Amino acid sequence: MKPAATHRTVLARAMPRAAALVGNITAGTVSTLMMLCYAMSLGTLIFSADLARYAELGVPTALVSCIVTAFVIALTSSMRMNIGGPDSNVTAFLVGVAAGVASSVRANGGSRRKSC
Repeated sequence: MKPAATHRTVLARAMPRAAALVGNITAGTVSTLMMLCYAMSLGTLIFSADLARYAELGVPTALVSCIVTAFVIALTSSMRMNIGGPDSNVTAFLVGVAAGVASSVRANGGSRRKSC
């Protein structure tokens, strides 16, 4: 028969788990803050110049898409640790496309006033 577990051994087993939990929560919080900062700055970058008047709609859209993407990746990934968020390479491409579309629309008779 095994001797009964003492209070000290139970506490010794629980301490590493508590320390790991605190570390995981801290890492998740830092990752979330960085992802939200990236989403805000990249959303502002996309909606600049001719599209600046739509930034009040574009930045929240970037934030929501960042949060939804993170949840989908977290819930459907087969990997235990996985972090997904906005990517600056794609944003650079979107800035060019958005600026080109806005210039083309304005050149073809589109107005600068907001229609929302």
